[in-house]
Amino acid sequence: MKPPLRRPKNEDVPALAYLFTDSSVRLFLGGPRDDVQAQNCAQGLAALDREFPAWVMIRPGSDLPVGFVSLDRHHDGEDVEISFVLRPDAQGLGIARAAVAAAVDEAWKLGFDRVVAETQSINTRSVHLLQALGFKSVREFIRFGQMQTLFVMKRLIAASDF
Repeated sequence: MKPPLRRPKNEDVPALAYLFTDSSVRLFLGGPRDDVQAQNCAQGLAALDREFPAWVMIRPGSDLPVGFVSLDRHHDGEDVEISFVLRPDAQGLGIARAAVAAAVDEAWKLGFDRVVAETQSINTRSVHLLQALGFKSVREFIRFGQMQTLFVMKRLIAASDF
């Protein structure tokens, strides 16, 4: 599957804002945000001056956003974290898996040797996706009042990299 990704555009902001306000999308992300917060988050994803890249996930054959994947600084301030959300009506199609894999590849191209992902431990879909891509669970802890699992993927260094 060709990675179902493209860079966000200003006209994507309403669709991206929806991802921050929809209760089913935000089930494992602390719940919906208010409209002002959602708008600010969506504009941040579409901003050209982001420290790290973000992409919208699109349904094959369409250009309409159904989710996003981004690289950002993790809460620990040291690692780069991959984050992703996908509308429920676009789940189960392989979109998130292809998008997250492409974003990890981009992290390697940017020179990172390690990428982390943090998800609520009860979010079995995200846990399975991360494990299927090769992320390893390294620890569990409470954040935002919920048990979280921290996953890590380390870049494999090929002989050709030397």
